[in-house]
Amino acid sequence: MENKHSVKLRRGKTFLLIVCLLAFLLCSVTPIYAATTDNGNYASSLRDARQIAFIPAENEDGISVGYSDGDFCNMGPNSFAVENGMVYVLDTLNSRIITVKNGRCDIIALDEISYPKHMCLIGNTVYITDHESSCMFAMNIEDNSTVKYALPKGIEADDIYMLHMNKNGALELVDHDLKVYTWGKSSWQNAYEVSCEEVDCHSYRISGGEKKATVIETGDNTLVQFIDKSSKNVMVSVYEFVPDVPVIMFERTIRIYDRDGNVIGNTVVDDEDAYSHPDDDVYESSDGSIYIMHCKTDGVYITKPNLRKSYNSKMDSITAETQEMCKHIQDNNIRGSKPPITKLTRAQVELRANSCATHVWTFDPANKNGDVHGGLILPEYEENLHTRKTFVGIPYCRGGHHTPAEFDSFIGPNYKYTAGNTNNKLDYIYNTAGLDCSGFACYAYNAPTAYWTTVDFANEDAGYYVNTVKENSTVSNTGTETETHFSNMKKMDYIVKAYNHIVLYEEWFDSSYCAVIHASRSKGKIMKANYPFKEMKGFFMKSPYSCTKTGHQYTYTSDNKTHTGTCSICGRSYSKEHSFGVYTKVNNTYHSATCKICKAAVKTKHNFNYYGNQYTHYGVCKLCGFVSSTEAHTWIQGSNGKYICSVCGKQSNVAYTPTSIDDRISNFEGLMD
Repeated sequence: MENKHSVKLRRGKTFLLIVCLLAFLLCSVTPIYAATTDNGNYASSLRDARQIAFIPAENEDGISVGYSDGDFCNMGPNSFAVENGMVYVLDTLNSRIITVKNGRCDIIALDEISYPKHMCLIGNTVYITDHESSCMFAMNIEDNSTVKYALPKGIEADDIYMLHMNKNGALELVDHDLKVYTWGKSSWQNAYEVSCEEVDCHSYRISGGEKKATVIETGDNTLVQFIDKSSKNVMVSVYEFVPDVPVIMFERTIRIYDRDGNVIGNTVVDDEDAYSHPDDDVYESSDGSIYIMHCKTDGVYITKPNLRKSYNSKMDSITAETQEMCKHIQDNNIRGSKPPITKLTRAQVELRANSCATHVWTFDPANKNGDVHGGLILPEYEENLHTRKTFVGIPYCRGGHHTPAEFDSFIGPNYKYTAGNTNNKLDYIYNTAGLDCSGFACYAYNAPTAYWTTVDFANEDAGYYVNTVKENSTVSNTGTETETHFSNMKKMDYIVKAYNHIVLYEEWFDSSYCAVIHASRSKGKIMKANYPFKEMKGFFMKSPYSCTKTGHQYTYTSDNKTHTGTCSICGRSYSKEHSFGVYTKVNNTYHSATCKICKAAVKTKHNFNYYGNQYTHYGVCKLCGFVSSTEAHTWIQGSNGKYICSVCGKQSNVAYTPTSIDDRISNFEGLMD
């Protein structure tokens, strides 16, 4: 079996690509994509740019970068830096840093780090997060001495959005909620939160604790991903989506604005022929220069783009491509022969999905390989393990459709199946146990046997398409949902691409990430993960639920005045005053009634109409008919000199009371004597 970090690019490359690879057996800074001036406004991050470095993806005679076929996305370098003429590329799969200067490549080994993901260079120290151990390492690049530090309290590796250097030269960690932690004196301090919020359909407000926020115009159908800000500028990544379609297609630009919201420069991210999409593909050096990392099929390109005030958009061609993809999509009200994907509620599906991600099991080396035939590739955490060890998350198994109970049984003493198989080149291998991506979705949804592969879930008559045209979406025509991609997605809907991958959707972040649960082949298990939108191009947004077909199914919470209904199918929420039936007296102060909509029984005070004479009053409840006892008026004198009863509101020139009339009657009787 090949080494887990070795790289084998896909077969069937064209002759031209083979020639290019032969020409770049050694690292080179010779441009493959020639820079162009075009009309001065082209602004391609690859073609309208100066190439700084190139590292090939396959090179038997020299240094090459680590690439690996993934599930939802292919794997490659995740981060980079450019300082003082030196390029630093975080070679994630090989756990090392590749440096390039004057066309020469060198290696900095990261022996203590299993899965490096984010990197920040400050002076002679490079800070690296390890996704495997959920720690941060600080390495002195002059002597390679390394110190290990904990992440901020409550932060796991998958919560990290980026590491970067702030305007004061200090290290900052930003999580997916855009909460910023500053590193100082070997510990983390909570610094501030960045806000990246939509103002209207075409503009965003960026703020980070300062008094004045920056409002930027980004255009229609856009989502903004915060990258960086300084005392002078704001840098963002802008996704412009093809509107009103259920497929995720977009053009991505890197844009820099001044703090007044004026455009300083743009570049269009060239993702044509992209092999993978790094977590940190934009870098601002200490001198303010902007660099971009492109992971193409033939290798990694580092460029310094020409930042233009305007750019040549390809949205017309992207839209045409998208419309071709959607040409045969059926209306959501028309279902084919496939049965419903699930009869479970969203909450039930989420419970089953989480049970796979949190499932605890024990690896037994006696089961390793077992009687399994050739072609098996174990998850990385099992490869070199020869002792029993407990893991969390059912392992990824190509073609596996085993329930948690079946999995436990199969790896037990009666069967001794091998746990997991990450080889995606073969179908299911007998005597292996676990779940692949579609097997996981089938279990979570408790789907019928008509669903087995990503093709089945992506099929025209499977589920319902989610998009911004409400008439053709899972979202009802009533309501006020924001017309934005992903805003109509609800928890436990799914994102799928045939022959590729399926994930169960949880939520999306302002930082342009989706939280999902899925069977990850690269990590070798069922897990929760954060995926950036840039990895999702060409995936369809679908749902097993449709309120346009079945009607909303509300669950309610209430108080004495209103109830809030939340649809268990689409998640739509609304609040409304109760609509009561018959009111019944409880006591002299309260009556009760049951809401005809939410069925909640509530207790409220009587609402009286008052009747009486100049001395007394009594009340009749307008709702339940209860008649109160007769009481004397409670007079207060108004500013006009008249008396007003503070209970019933009657006005009088004289503060009459029952006592005064009794006295009059008594005096009258004395006179009669």
